[in-house]
Amino acid sequence: MIGSGAFVCLFGMAYWWNIHVLWYFLFVQMMAGVFQSTGWPCVVAIVGNWFSNNKRGLIMGIWNAHTSVGNIVGSLVAASALQAGWGWSFIYPGLLIISGGVLVFLFLVVEPADLDLVSPHEANANRAIDSSNAQDLSENRALLADYESGTASNVTEEATVIGIESIHSKLQDAPDAESNVLHSAEDKTLDSQSIEAPVGFLEAWMIPGVISFSFCLFFSKLVAYTFLDWLPYYIRNTKIAGQYLSNQTAGNLSTLFDLGGVVGGILAGFISDKSHAKAMTAASFTYLTIPVLLLYRLFGGVSLYLNVGLMMLSGLLINGPYALITTAVSADLGTHGSLKGNARALATVTAIIDGTGSFGAALGPLLTGYLSLYGWDSVFAMLMLSVFLAGLLLTKLIRAEFKEKVERSRNLKRQASGGEDVAGSLRQPLIVAG
Repeated sequence: MIGSGAFVCLFGMAYWWNIHVLWYFLFVQMMAGVFQSTGWPCVVAIVGNWFSNNKRGLIMGIWNAHTSVGNIVGSLVAASALQAGWGWSFIYPGLLIISGGVLVFLFLVVEPADLDLVSPHEANANRAIDSSNAQDLSENRALLADYESGTASNVTEEATVIGIESIHSKLQDAPDAESNVLHSAEDKTLDSQSIEAPVGFLEAWMIPGVISFSFCLFFSKLVAYTFLDWLPYYIRNTKIAGQYLSNQTAGNLSTLFDLGGVVGGILAGFISDKSHAKAMTAASFTYLTIPVLLLYRLFGGVSLYLNVGLMMLSGLLINGPYALITTAVSADLGTHGSLKGNARALATVTAIIDGTGSFGAALGPLLTGYLSLYGWDSVFAMLMLSVFLAGLLLTKLIRAEFKEKVERSRNLKRQASGGEDVAGSLRQPLIVAG
């Protein structure tokens, strides 16, 4: 943050240094991009350290709202400083980034272990162990009560004695056993952290879902950044209710696209948590974007209110999957089962997915510059095609999620109609052991 803020300030200093050389601006922008690109993988990995998979979509959706809020605040700050000289439009945001970087350096806690806290992933694992142990102990106590009350049947005297002694032993050793299990889990966690090696670049690409989501984000970011860079210009040069808006009004109006994006990111995260189907959620948003973009192009100029409504709806649908993929999906893939618990893959996976998307973010505005020469219909056709391809890339993952849901539903029906005698199945091993 400090490095990117410094180069943003250097861009603005060209106003006072009277620099008009292209290579200077290219170099400064490229260096600012280098520093900024390191931020997202790190922060997603840090947030992933603090929250488990169960509610990660909603939490990260709320957290990811900062990107849209930053776009809005940055636009307003730059616009307000523009009258004092364009250089101030870069100095003020640059100083804000530097200040934020200092605060992060001083106060950000990377993972729960830094505060001697248990991570949510370890807590879930320990909770599962405790639940299993508690269930076993409860069942053993019930069996012991049956034996002592003489209600147990079909058991030899020898098996009964062995069963009682075995259960008494288990109940007496239960606290020590639980303690040993927890200490063993802690030891394994420390050992795994000490021997974990970073996941290789090609190995991270091979994680199931990384390629599909990476190129889906490529097209999603292409559309999102085209709106971010070109929407004020489009509004300024398009008649709305029969008249053209001023530059300032067009700039302020375009921030409503990001406001819709805030709602979209939170909504996509909430739906994915409830449905446990991130690919389906992302694809649904992308396919719904196509008719909305068409409506915005055809009827956005009818009235100001209709323009605002369709613009915010576009922001909601475009930024929803964009936010979901760059946060919760990246964090889930970074902790995929194929990694065998290696937590150091999270930042690598996030960097691959977001880096691929960044190529789309650069390509979209560039293509728009050329296509706009042939009319805005060509630009919107490109955006709708990109959105369609983004959804199409998730087809394989959607099928996998659908099959998983069908299989889970069948298993639940089998369990509901099975009527297995759990107590009977637990008694049998005691008899065999005797």
